[in-house]
Amino acid sequence: MSAIKSIFHLFSRFLITSSLIAVSFSAAQFVPTQALPVHHRQVKEHSQLPADDWNHIQSLLPDNVVPYSQQAYIKASNAAAEDQFGASVAIFGDTVVVGAVLEDSIAAGVNGNQADDSSDESGAVYVFVRNGTTWSQQAYLKASNNEVGEVTGDLFGASVSISGNTLVVGAPYEDSSATGVNGNQADNSAYNSGAVYVFTRSGITWSQQAYIKASNTGAEDYFGSSVAISDDTFVVGAYLETSSATGVNGDETDNSARDAGAAYVFTRSGMTWSQQAYLKASNTGEWDFFGGSVAISGNTVVVGARGEASNAVGINGDQTNNLAGTSGAVYVFTRDGTIWSQQAYLKASNTQEHDIFGSVAISGDTIAVGAFYEDSNATGVNGDQSNDLATYSGAVYIFTRNGSSWSQQAYIKASNTGEYDNFGQSVAISDNTLIVGAPGEYSNAIGVNGNQSDNSAPVSGAVYIFTRDGEDWSQRAYIKASNSEAYDFFGTSVGISNGTIVVGAPSESSNAASINGNQIDNSAHWAGAAYIFGHPLVQSSTLMDPNPTFATVVNFMVTMSEPMTGVDASDFSLTTTGSIADAQVMNVNGGPTTYNVTVAAGSGDGTIRLDVLDDDTILNIDNIPLGGEGIANGGFNAGEAYLIDRTSPTILSITRANTNPTNLTSIQFSVKFSEPVSNVDVNDFSLTTTGVGASTITSVSGTGATRNVTINTGHGNGTIRLNLIDNDSILDTALNPLGGSGTENGSFTSGQIYTIDKTVALTLKSIGSQDGWILESSENSTAGGSLNLTDTVFQIGDNTTKKQYIGILSFGTGASLPDNAIITGVELRVKKYNTIGSGNPLAIFKGFMVDIKKGFFGNSSLLQFSDFQAVTSKTYGPFYPVLEGGSSYVIKLNRAGEYINKLSSNGGLTQIRLRFRLDDNNNTIANYLSLYSGDAPAANRPQLVVMYYIP
Repeated sequence: MSAIKSIFHLFSRFLITSSLIAVSFSAAQFVPTQALPVHHRQVKEHSQLPADDWNHIQSLLPDNVVPYSQQAYIKASNAAAEDQFGASVAIFGDTVVVGAVLEDSIAAGVNGNQADDSSDESGAVYVFVRNGTTWSQQAYLKASNNEVGEVTGDLFGASVSISGNTLVVGAPYEDSSATGVNGNQADNSAYNSGAVYVFTRSGITWSQQAYIKASNTGAEDYFGSSVAISDDTFVVGAYLETSSATGVNGDETDNSARDAGAAYVFTRSGMTWSQQAYLKASNTGEWDFFGGSVAISGNTVVVGARGEASNAVGINGDQTNNLAGTSGAVYVFTRDGTIWSQQAYLKASNTQEHDIFGSVAISGDTIAVGAFYEDSNATGVNGDQSNDLATYSGAVYIFTRNGSSWSQQAYIKASNTGEYDNFGQSVAISDNTLIVGAPGEYSNAIGVNGNQSDNSAPVSGAVYIFTRDGEDWSQRAYIKASNSEAYDFFGTSVGISNGTIVVGAPSESSNAASINGNQIDNSAHWAGAAYIFGHPLVQSSTLMDPNPTFATVVNFMVTMSEPMTGVDASDFSLTTTGSIADAQVMNVNGGPTTYNVTVAAGSGDGTIRLDVLDDDTILNIDNIPLGGEGIANGGFNAGEAYLIDRTSPTILSITRANTNPTNLTSIQFSVKFSEPVSNVDVNDFSLTTTGVGASTITSVSGTGATRNVTINTGHGNGTIRLNLIDNDSILDTALNPLGGSGTENGSFTSGQIYTIDKTVALTLKSIGSQDGWILESSENSTAGGSLNLTDTVFQIGDNTTKKQYIGILSFGTGASLPDNAIITGVELRVKKYNTIGSGNPLAIFKGFMVDIKKGFFGNSSLLQFSDFQAVTSKTYGPFYPVLEGGSSYVIKLNRAGEYINKLSSNGGLTQIRLRFRLDDNNNTIANYLSLYSGDAPAANRPQLVVMYYIP
């Protein structure tokens, strides 16, 4: 066992951490046992109290005791023996922070590896959050400069304090010699000088914001032994700092007052922290341990000096004598702008040596001070302070401020005052509620307000709750752990926020981990635990029926944190949105922990949430009202809500998802509904088509309010429209059918239409061996006289003897076109070579004429004279095409499809006779147009472009 652990395991272990919680945001402080005078702690022989004595104790409690119930039993996520989880605690709202000062992992920063225990006693901090009444761990925090092989350890987590989303952690045994903010963490030349780490939360994510050291860092100052934060200001205690300075911002350099102690105030601007003040006692003295505890509320800082030795009593007494060693004192500082000054010097009303007055907490104008070695045997509030019959039983003193003047309001003792109970070792205060820890208390009671008379569980520990009415304080509850056992030190640290209490028991020994585990197995010696207590609360309001819904009646399940009675319809109200009207609570049944509430959903659409109204008529088994005394403090308005949806979905549109027109074999329609729907499949759709055949709906995809419907376009050209046919199978999330109840009232047949155009453009080049020109035998003979089938050009027009030239072009259409092709267009493309003669032959001869032959003109596919006059299948013209690109004529024969030969008969050819409308121009001058033939290079050959589709 290391030196530090040996210290912690001595007879005064229960002084591990003086968890002193300031206001509702909890400031927990750590004071190693070296800081306190050593008094032999004998194991007291607590006997069973006689019945008369127990009855007397009970009579001290008020009739209207307000007990709390345990809400959670919290352990570290990596619970291990001797980690001392619970040595410090803090709470703000729904966030609880727990320090485990002797945890050993080598992790650094946030949520690191918890499994490698190679940094002995480095310490860790755990953050827990509440959702409803369910607690879970949110973060595991380590120092940014955690190191391997630290024999003594830094004790990160010895003190913790939280305000909003800012957490301050003290590590009083940290060793760096850095000073100020964000200095060098690596130089460990200032042994046990101490450090403070600031973490902030964004959403649910924690990160370290600052690394804080004293402005006068010194070895064994234990800076960080106590911390407290309020908004953008925090205070740090260094209870063994040695300067002899007094007051505010004195000389830090004169280290002639051994272990006098100091406190430091830091403030934040934006995200930057800086030291604002250096605080010392007005009567600085050796061994005063000023800064052993600190607390802050707004512009007021309270500093405890448990070793201070004056015999003064009350407020602002004589500080100059040291006749009451370690009696203890408390100093109050206030801020005006950025200037701090001491406002008060507080002593107990019954100052005696060794009382260790100085565990502090503050809320507004009220300060609580614990003196956990105080010796009187008084019980309750304002009892007899004059005797010393209960050694180290402990006491708490309440001080209040009027203007700038302080006075003692109450002297508070436990209801079962006993020797060595150390009542007041930890204190926390929030408004009119005081929490006091007595970690040395002996009873074996369990839970809230158990039997205090059986003292058979030494040093099990207890916590006491006091409340103030006007100026009168009274004890309201006596709290023990749910697994109370000897030497658990329950109450070493305490915190309170908004009626929720957290208690640390650093020597609890179960091997459970995380939340509400097995408390029975004590195989993890002194692993530590924390306990959360609160008033009876509503745990949840959840939906019992499917949601959303259009039902006329819905049911909620309301769960309490413990068995409750007096629950009826008048305890509930409804919060509605939208057009909901006339909703009402019908009846309540079940209990005592879970209640079923039936609600008439009324009319309209919107949401319905069931809220719990607290009028103090809902009571637990001890007749304690929901949320504690006071109406509305136990109300609940954060439950689940029904979405009431009585409006049926409709289809908004069916639109094309692809470019239109299209030749795709597969197309998609986008179908949009007015709201998310389900059960949409291919059976909900049909197709309306024209021209196309065999189109089918292949799939439906998508979720929510949009579906993509995929269509196989089948064959042929035409149109496709997608229709939705309503058969009441399509439902919204509330199960309303499309268009309302009844088939076809939600049908949709007016969507966009696709034009399917699968036309293929087949381009054929003329066959050179089968085309050429033919010259008329004589003028007006209309018979071929000569021909040429080898020239790279052919001509049309006339020669000097008025004979007509025509061109014959042959295309192998039968080999390229499917037999069932539907031809939608034909183009003849010929390229100009030159013009013979003057003028434009196209104009002179009145345009092109095209004779088409389905097959070949003569009796052979080869060019022959008779092709000149052979019968044609169809003649088209005249055409006056413009030269495209300055070289090509495009003659559109869109009606010629039926005369294109698709078969192998007639040689599989389609032949074209190209000529002018006039056979000649009646002069003796040659005038003709020369065009490239099928014997020309490929790029210049005549082309027949056939557009078709397959039906």
